This record gives sequence, structure tokens and C-alpha cells, in this order.
Amino acid sequence: MSHKLLIHDFADGEAACIFCCRLLPAHATWPGKRVHVCADLKCISDFEAAATRLKQLAPGNVLIGPDAVMCAGPKCGRMVPGGVYKAGSRDRCCSAVCWSRKDGNSTSLYVCSCGCGTKFRGNSSLSRRKGRAYLDFTHRAQHLLALHVAECGLLGQVALDYLRTFVPIHYRNSKCAKATIFPFFKWCRENAISSLAEIRPKTITQYLAWCKQHKVKTPHYRVAALSVFFDWAIAEERYSYGNPVIHRIHAQRRSQSAPRPLSDSELAQMWRMLEAQDDPRLLFAASIAEEAGLRIGEICNLRVADIDVEGLQVFVRLPNKSNRERYSLFGPRTAEFARTILRSRPRDMKQDHILWNAVNGPMACGTLRRQLRMALCKTYQGKSLRDEGFSSWSTHRLRHNMATSMRRGGANTGSIMALGGWRSMDAASHYVEMVTEDTQREYAAAMAKAQNAKKQNESVVSTALTPAQLLDRVGKRKIESHCA
Repeated sequence: MSHKLLIHDFADGEAACIFCCRLLPAHATWPGKRVHVCADLKCISDFEAAATRLKQLAPGNVLIGPDAVMCAGPKCGRMVPGGVYKAGSRDRCCSAVCWSRKDGNSTSLYVCSCGCGTKFRGNSSLSRRKGRAYLDFTHRAQHLLALHVAECGLLGQVALDYLRTFVPIHYRNSKCAKATIFPFFKWCRENAISSLAEIRPKTITQYLAWCKQHKVKTPHYRVAALSVFFDWAIAEERYSYGNPVIHRIHAQRRSQSAPRPLSDSELAQMWRMLEAQDDPRLLFAASIAEEAGLRIGEICNLRVADIDVEGLQVFVRLPNKSNRERYSLFGPRTAEFARTILRSRPRDMKQDHILWNAVNGPMACGTLRRQLRMALCKTYQGKSLRDEGFSSWSTHRLRHNMATSMRRGGANTGSIMALGGWRSMDAASHYVEMVTEDTQREYAAAMAKAQNAKKQNESVVSTALTPAQLLDRVGKRKIESHCA
């Protein structure tokens, strides 16, 4: 049974306190807390007498005072409110949301590794993350940033100033800047380079050679990001020389992957496995990715108002990779899945994202990616799930299917770019697969057209005159006019 079915919601005045019989405001109960009482036991003056009375009214339950027990919900950190809880329950939660997040898993008490000293409950998987456990992503990000800055040595403060002043304004995501600056400054520290003034073009060449030797990935955009950093350093008067990143020397060739649309058999297998899951969210996500070509981040960012079921179009809002709003089209299958998912939305939903998670909040990209992989792959995180399925899964391949299907259907490149959100023909061409049959057909048609044009040119009699013929004709006309 789903844990959501075990959470019971009560409207205003629908339930009364077991002690004072007053009608209670809207609230929820869950396994471990089924008895209705006033908030924080405000109606109880004698705690011991109430505990004795509770044994008669609701056997198997105990009174818990306010701020006496910490919530067992993962990464909650709050105290359990006063109330009546099941006696045999060891892990008590402060709300139905925390109980649903706990999902019946055993939790342990942790202290946040960032140094703030906050205690919280969390799943045992937290202890496997290099021995660190964090209260939330904010604490984790701040602590990891401090660790990276410390590893950069004397250049750490320069990197921190760059990340706090320039990056938030010019980068939509700071991951690229961090993945470029921190490894380079750590390498500089290991090679006894303690200031920007010691960095020259030769230093950049040595760093790239070291990355190549130790098989450290340095994509083309990281070299460009390093060049942007030194432009900032020159503008801030922190570096008094020319930019040490010389593109003709340090730029790396960008490797291009071939289009990878799913074959017809793979698509059939995908739909067969997703239909077996019977999750309308996964069916909708796969369908709109295949027909409209939406990226997984754009799917998770969709709102209810963005889907026009009757007009068969979807509005792709910001933020997205191309940084442009656009409209895309889809077919009747996606429209039917959209109607199903709108009908199945929980009534108590307080957000307008079309996809929701286990606690009725907006579904994150990582959550959707994880659920699709668990539904389609043979294994997930080293665990065998099924005998048949995909060895790996990427929702982005369905975007290749959309572009390839439009091209085979006769759509021009401009339409493909507009619907898919590509900003250049070169970028769109990386998604269109040209199969041998299509190439041969277009080649035969082009050659036949050229042969027909050649035959027509040969059948036309040339009317052009040579210079000798022109002089001869002009001379004859003069003689005829003189005789006349």
C-alpha cells in the first residue's frame, strides 16, 4: 500500500480533541499519531492525570510533551510537537510530510558536517558520502566551497572573490566556473605557484599537458572559462600582463557525437516498460520529450498553464539551455497523457508544476531522471532490477528522435530549430540522423534532376555568334545598304 493512503486529512471541525472534546482545525494523522488532541496539548494542565486518563481512552498510546523528542524525518531537525503518539513507535515525526519522507526507513541521528553543530535525523545512506552528512544542500554547498578554497592555498581568496562578484552576474550556473578555477589553482599550489603574477602562457600549456597525462577531462568550454577568468583579473587590476590563455595554442578541438535517436524496437520497448509502471508522470514526460523535443529540465519546469491540450502546443519558459522562450508542438498521444496527469493531480496540491514528487512539491530533474532509469534500466546503482531493459538511459535521446522524425517527414531546418530551441543550424544538425535509405533516395533524385537539366541544355540550339561571324554579318549589311 502507498504511504500516501495511510495519511488521513481532516477538515475544520471534522474531529474533536480526545480530552476536551473541542472541535479541531484542519489537520492530518498518520501511523504513529492517530489520536486527535489540541495543538501542543494546550488543554492539559495536569500531565500525569492526562496520561492516566489516556490509558483508558486510547490504550497503546503515550503523551509526548512539547520539545521533548526530535523529529525522525530525514534532514528535518525540528522538534516533535506535543501530542499523543503510538507507544511502540521509536521514530516519531513532526508532520505527515516528514513521516512520508521517512517512508518507513530507519533513521539515525547526525551532526551537520559543515561545523554548524545542528543535529538532525537522516537515512543511513548519509554515512556513505565520504563520512559527511549535511542538514541540507545549502550547508553542503557552503562547506564544500570552503574546502575547495582552502585547497587552493594563497589563490583561494582570488577564486572566492571571482565566484562571488563576477560569476553570479555572467553565469547561469556556477558549476562550469568552479570546475575550471579550483582544479587549476590546486595544480598551481602543487607546483609552488602562489600568485597570479607567476602564471604565463607556458603555465597554461603545462597545466593542459598535465591534464592530458593524468587523463583529467578539460573540455573546450573550460579553457574558455579560464580565459574569461583572466580577462576579469586584468579588468580588476589583479593581473598586469596579457591574457595567458592564447586560443590558437590552448584551444582544444571539440569532438562531435553522432545523432543517437532510439530505434523503432527500442521505442516500442520503452513504451511497453513505462506502461507496465502505470505512472502517468513518466508516460507524459517520455511522450512530450519524443514529440515536442523538450529537455528534461524543461519538462520539470512546465506549469499547468503551459500545456494547451486543445491547441496541441506547449510553452517552454525560462530558464532553459538556449535562454529563449519558445512554443513547441505535440501530438494527440501527449495530449491524452496530459489530460490523464491533470486528472490525477492531488487535490491538496499547493504548486502549479505539472509534475510532482512524493511530498506534492515540484519534481526535480534528478528525481525524474532517477525514476525513469529505475523503470527502464536493467540495473540501477549496482542493483539488478530486471532481466530485460536498457543497459543505460538518457531522456535526451528522445530529443534526437523528434528532430530526426521531423527531418524525415519533410520539415525544413528552420522549423526544426524553432520547435527544438536550437540557435544555429550546426547545433540542430547534430540531432538529425541521416540513414542510408534517405541519403540514397535524395542522391538519386538530385542526380536525376541534374541529368534532365543537362539534356534540356543540349537540346537548345545555341544562338551565340563568334567574332568572325559577327564581322561577316555586319559587312554584308553595309554592302546591301550601299547598293541600295
